[in-house]
Amino acid sequence: MKPSVLSTPDDPNSTKRGTVTQQIVFEIEQRGDVYIIRIGGRLATGANIDLLQTKAQTIKSLGCTKLIADICELDSIGSEGIAFFVDLYKSTTKDIAGRFVLASPSPRVLEVLTLTGLSTIIPFVNDLAAALTYCAREENKTHQAASSLG
Repeated sequence: MKPSVLSTPDDPNSTKRGTVTQQIVFEIEQRGDVYIIRIGGRLATGANIDLLQTKAQTIKSLGCTKLIADICELDSIGSEGIAFFVDLYKSTTKDIAGRFVLASPSPRVLEVLTLTGLSTIIPFVNDLAAALTYCAREENKTHQAASSLG
């Protein structure tokens, strides 16, 4: 399935940082029973909360039980971004077979995930291949085994 862009760089809901426009970019792709959302830009203070809520609703309306957030292009994350990921995690994992995993966090984003304790709740892996492997597992969810970052 061809990725569909949920938000584009010319989105009027982009946030401003100095004189540089910082967009929140979302793309979604389906690979079998796994959905991959690619998120770029900043999910930090000043992010458009209404936009994030709309994107979360759009993603949840897909009814996916296996969701990967590929965040390699995510520059920074704040409370709005944390709430966004927690919302998707809760929605996806309410099904016993549900999987939600963060893939490819930058060192800066990883630091925030670690400081907030989110990394002990939501599994994260180094790359998309590891995330797809995690979603393919059939046994009960274990978050400790999912983390391949050291």
